[in-house]
Amino acid sequence: MGSKKIIKGFKTITPQKIKRTQKVLKELGWSYFSEREFVENLVSQRFNYFIVAYSIFITASATVNEVKSLIIILSLGILVLSFIGFTIYRTHVWLDIVFKILHNLPEKVHLFEMIREEQKKSIWIKRHHGSVNKMIGIYIPLFCCLTLIIGLILVLIGCLEPLSSCTTMPNTP
Repeated sequence: MGSKKIIKGFKTITPQKIKRTQKVLKELGWSYFSEREFVENLVSQRFNYFIVAYSIFITASATVNEVKSLIIILSLGILVLSFIGFTIYRTHVWLDIVFKILHNLPEKVHLFEMIREEQKKSIWIKRHHGSVNKMIGIYIPLFCCLTLIIGLILVLIGCLEPLSSCTTMPNTP
């Protein structure tokens, strides 16, 4: 039963499963480190698209003249950003699993082991382990979506109107 021991932090992954997969990946010319690089790039690309989309919806909502247009833009923004945010979250979970696997590789001579030993010496890092990945994968997309939701609610209850209707342009000859 000891050989079927699940690694802490996982529901199904055992040390034997990691070793077997490592051999298969090696035959395919791939590794857990290659997977980490691939998934990290995927999270970064999706996060960049998310930030660009958020910027576009914020800019669009600041330039409309009518409440109806503002409602449509904020609603579309919530929908689109929720979908992109969900893909970021799923990829973030995938990356988190890859990092856990890398930290549990049978060989203890890789960079992750040295980093783990160094982190043990820092109380601050121990308390905030993984916070950057969580910010990109969870907190920032959630915050951006919530700002659009709050904006939409404020428009619907009449507390917020389009910016362009609040300012008047001076007449120029």
